[in-house]
Amino acid sequence: PSREAAAMSTQAAGRHSEDGVDDDVDDAELDADAAEEPSQGSQWADCPRDRVHTLIVQQIPSYSSRPYIRDRRELRQKLADGLERKLRGDFCWSLSFAPLFIERLCYEGFLPICTEIAGGTGLYVLLPKLHMRRCILEFANLHVGKSTRKRAGNFSLSVNTAFDRVVSGCIAQHGEDWLHPPMRSVLTTLFGRARARAVAPAAALGVAEGAGATPGGGPPHTAMASFELWDASGELVAGEIGCVNGQCYTSFSGFHSPAASGSGTVQLVLTARVLQRARFAFWDLGQEFEYKTQLGASVLGRAQFLERFRAARAQANDLAAVSEDSALLQPAELLRPHADQHASADAAGAGMTGRAREPAGRGGETARPSKHQRQAREGGGAGAATEFASHTLANGQSQPA
Repeated sequence: PSREAAAMSTQAAGRHSEDGVDDDVDDAELDADAAEEPSQGSQWADCPRDRVHTLIVQQIPSYSSRPYIRDRRELRQKLADGLERKLRGDFCWSLSFAPLFIERLCYEGFLPICTEIAGGTGLYVLLPKLHMRRCILEFANLHVGKSTRKRAGNFSLSVNTAFDRVVSGCIAQHGEDWLHPPMRSVLTTLFGRARARAVAPAAALGVAEGAGATPGGGPPHTAMASFELWDASGELVAGEIGCVNGQCYTSFSGFHSPAASGSGTVQLVLTARVLQRARFAFWDLGQEFEYKTQLGASVLGRAQFLERFRAARAQANDLAAVSEDSALLQPAELLRPHADQHASADAAGAGMTGRAREPAGRGGETARPSKHQRQAREGGGAGAATEFASHTLANGQSQPA
């Protein structure tokens, strides 16, 4: 392998020994992980996981060519062996929905996507996604249109006050998409666990109190989060969920109400300003979409993104303090020019290289598309369900063959 590739593998191996998490995951810990997992559909509950794995690989060819990650221990091993360099395409796959496993995936820069296969039989597969091209927002490039500024005064923003309601809003707008029951269960568990184990509010919002693992066994600097937009009557009209890793926030999914004109763009802009005030390095927006580039986002390749992400996740943020300051969360205050914005502009000008795409010009309110449905189907979701079901569940079979 090239020197660069060898260096990436060496850095990956060293990274896992330095952060003190998952270095030696023993069998008892993996058994405890398995006990926490949400169940598959009733038809699959008693089928051994190795048997399910074999069925999927045999009957859905696309899965046989993707890396399979069994659990936290295997994730660490594959990363140390250069998974990020060897991965062809965006997806790995797994049958594990253990909360600590998914938390660890988030800590490593993956987006945890869930898909259902086998035609609605309740068999769910995890598709950890590590994009070849990742969309990020440098706060200095944030575009705030005049109409957005004008509309923002009709709303207010909050942080981590209605996680479950935002999830429900995403499903109402996009359908289950990737937020199938096992994934909803895990995200809710992780959101509640991060807050329950916090000694101080900061630890519940992606800030570790010291080096090493946080109480409860999760990675340092990792927490689920939600951002909520409310209208003047107190109705939730837009929001999103995601994951905080130190000074990087990663969007998972969002929604907005068509009845509240401009609410989606207002929520995005105000969230960006909250993150900026809370000393985040950048906003990880995942896959590239037009509404993101209209916001001012640009695109990085996988290696470049991971370098930025790993540097940011090791740094503490101020989201706890910012989210508790009701005066600061007012749109007029968030949209007011601030010293932090000038600092972000200087940092972006000095540190942003190799930008794959310049920010787009002005754009109006753009409906948010479903972020992951197409990728999940390409990854062996609905597109492969008919084939899989015909082999395993046809002719009145109630259990996998």
